Amino acid sequence: MPRQSLIRYNSGVVFVVSVLYVDDEECLLDICQMFLGRLGNISVDTAPSVNEGLKLIAQKEYDAIISDYEMPGKNGIEFLKTLRSQGDLTPFILFTGRGREELVIEAFNSGADFYIQKGGETKSQFAELIHKITMATERRRGEKALENSNSLLKATLESTADGIIVVDVEGTITTYNQKFLQMWKMETGANGTKTEPAFLDHIRDQVTDFGAFEKPIEETRENPDSSSYDIIQCNDGRTFRRFSQAQKIGERIVGRVWSFRDISGQNRAELELRAAYEQLAAAEDELKRKYSELAKSTDLISESEEKYRGVFHAETYPLLLVDRQSFEILDLNAAAAALYGYEEDEMLALTMYHLSAETARTTEEICEKSAEVQMHFHRKKNQTIFPAEISTSRCSIRNRPALIVSVRNISRTKQIEDALTLANVKLNLLLGITRHDILNKLSVLSGYNELLRSRISDPFLVEMLDKQQNATDVIRKQIDFTREYDQLGTKSPQWYRVHDIAARANSQVLQTIPFRCDTGNLEIYADPMMERVFYNLFDNAFRYGEGISCIRITWTRSGDCLLILVEDDGIGITEEEKERIFERGYGKNTGLGLFLTREILSITGMTVRETGEYQKGARFEIRIPDGNFRFLKPMPESQDCGNRVPIPVEEGT
Repeated sequence: MPRQSLIRYNSGVVFVVSVLYVDDEECLLDICQMFLGRLGNISVDTAPSVNEGLKLIAQKEYDAIISDYEMPGKNGIEFLKTLRSQGDLTPFILFTGRGREELVIEAFNSGADFYIQKGGETKSQFAELIHKITMATERRRGEKALENSNSLLKATLESTADGIIVVDVEGTITTYNQKFLQMWKMETGANGTKTEPAFLDHIRDQVTDFGAFEKPIEETRENPDSSSYDIIQCNDGRTFRRFSQAQKIGERIVGRVWSFRDISGQNRAELELRAAYEQLAAAEDELKRKYSELAKSTDLISESEEKYRGVFHAETYPLLLVDRQSFEILDLNAAAAALYGYEEDEMLALTMYHLSAETARTTEEICEKSAEVQMHFHRKKNQTIFPAEISTSRCSIRNRPALIVSVRNISRTKQIEDALTLANVKLNLLLGITRHDILNKLSVLSGYNELLRSRISDPFLVEMLDKQQNATDVIRKQIDFTREYDQLGTKSPQWYRVHDIAARANSQVLQTIPFRCDTGNLEIYADPMMERVFYNLFDNAFRYGEGISCIRITWTRSGDCLLILVEDDGIGITEEEKERIFERGYGKNTGLGLFLTREILSITGMTVRETGEYQKGARFEIRIPDGNFRFLKPMPESQDCGNRVPIPVEEGT
């Protein structure tokens, strides 16, 4: 029998936890069993394959399951799917060296609770694993507590003396108790009356005044937030008191709760008088509230329209205001007129059908309810067709349903997107498999080092273990370096504010040399790894600059292009090395930093070169082609002190 283990949860209660670990690396099975037992006092059963693990699960209930991904026969995801298909909801942690994004997504979509990647420092890695086990088992306990709570709520509903029914906003009956069925003579259940109209048909002949019975229902449909109270007289002599109020989740109305109480023995006149008084008081309060809201709304409408026009026409992106029913263009800003080549008065006489090059998709384009950006093809006045990203936002102009349509010309972007992803797919697959296997072996080696270190005291052997661990750490760093560039070119480029990504890159460098970025609101269209470009340039300066006191980033124009200048006041780079520093393997560290910097920039058509003067400092020029840069606000003057040239706002991005 495995040793019992204790985990203390946030509630302070201590529970016994047992774990099953499945991995085809028997060395890792041993190390995991030792570390979890030593660091977390967790009982671990192990299995070298999925089939062996399933046999253990059939014999014993576990609090959590840990599994590798790549194993002979079934892999970790197939193992997880098998458990979930059998109704087994035991917390499942995927513990693997594979780090591809699609694997992580598939794991969570299949029901995994956590995902941990192998290959980190041994103690911290297993400490994280213990933490995830604790979180998963505690969450599962919470789910069971919720099931008990729902059971208690159902019992409470059945114990009340009132007949209760709950109807959602669509008129579907969602909940009722047995007392309700008895009161309305539905002992066989509500299976035949699953909607509010069906229920009304069932009781139509049971009440003396069906019109009076139906009236509060119609009133609450018109005013969903109101409550109602009335007396119902049945044909068999029974008298019911009916009360209803809105069912809410937060501030959102999701349905209505109706309760019926048999008050046949009470004074009918007294109850009717009390009901009338309560209705009158409720109506008076509602009238006061509505009047106050109306007064506020009138003021807000005028203020809102003024703000709308100011923001709408100041926006540099093309914007259209479109009638949601007729698709007429109600308003537009100057950027929209410039994009399509029309005068503003000409566009106000058009509809979205005139602008779309895909007439059949125009309704889809306008009626799309989600905020997701959609790609469509539009037509300019000169009949040029271009791809555009369309996003819409619903609004109302004087009770007229409308849409604010944002249009972005992505002609250049589409050309770049078509060239992405494919080049790196096979390389990333090979790197992922190799990295997975190496990290597995490194984990085993580090684990044995730690176990040996705790058992020996000979200084010479300890020194040898230190050297061996240092070599292992160097290998791990090299593997981690390849992971940082694993996704190079696999994700679509985006717009980035230069100042933001440069500041983030600088914050990751340990040295505290003053840093200044004079790029204002300049944005560039770049690969998601653009931040790594600045980091490599800063790291290169700190490593080889010799006496650097500051780094500065500025920009200037060069024909139709824009140059971003990264300069320092260190020793600089000799003429012989200006091109060699970008060659693969050249340099004193990994020899890959500046090589990959040039590769990242080339994805979106950018180039980089070193133009500084030796003994006076390094100067890297990043050349950005026309259309891949923009300024969000009125453009500042060039920050290059020797060339202050105003730059016009780019509108065709």
